[in-house]
Amino acid sequence: MTAAAHHVAPAVAATIYAAAGLRIFPCDPASKRPLISDWPNAATADAAQVAAWWATWPNALIGCALKGSRVLVLDGDNHREEVAGAESGVDFLWRNLAHYGVAPTAWAATAGAGVHVPMWLPEGVTHGNSSPWRAGYIDVRGPGSGADGGGYVILPGSIRADGARWSVAGRRSPVSVRGTPSGGTRACWRPARG
Repeated sequence: MTAAAHHVAPAVAATIYAAAGLRIFPCDPASKRPLISDWPNAATADAAQVAAWWATWPNALIGCALKGSRVLVLDGDNHREEVAGAESGVDFLWRNLAHYGVAPTAWAATAGAGVHVPMWLPEGVTHGNSSPWRAGYIDVRGPGSGADGGGYVILPGSIRADGARWSVAGRRSPVSVRGTPSGGTRACWRPARG
């Protein structure tokens, strides 16, 4: 994540992310849906294209396509199940990462009080999108493979239509998932016993 990008207007932040090599595209500030067709292939790091999109949609959220990257994003939501005492997706995510000895050093706070935790995938490992547990509370966004266009996340510097923001919470590079007990990414998906 580029820490400087979350302190400026979305158009400037989008340009900063593109300059860092991220594949960017505009998303609707109310629905988070892409504002362009074929976003997995149209997303770009080209500064001129990014500037043109934000000239058209100056309040667009900053979408980052994960296709072609080696980045996986764990997306924990702050919703709570309709069960008294149930933990939120954010609490569940942090508890399981700690259980498996994964200490993220980079993450973003989402506009809905959730978190995005980016992680490097080992060479040769691919992962698409899924909701491995607690559907709707923990999602995985990945680069996909083959015909799977992969996922996307909204980046810090984005401002939702209601004024809520995505912001940088951790400031160093994403951690590798190689150190998980079973290797690869699988250990992150097995819930720890509470």
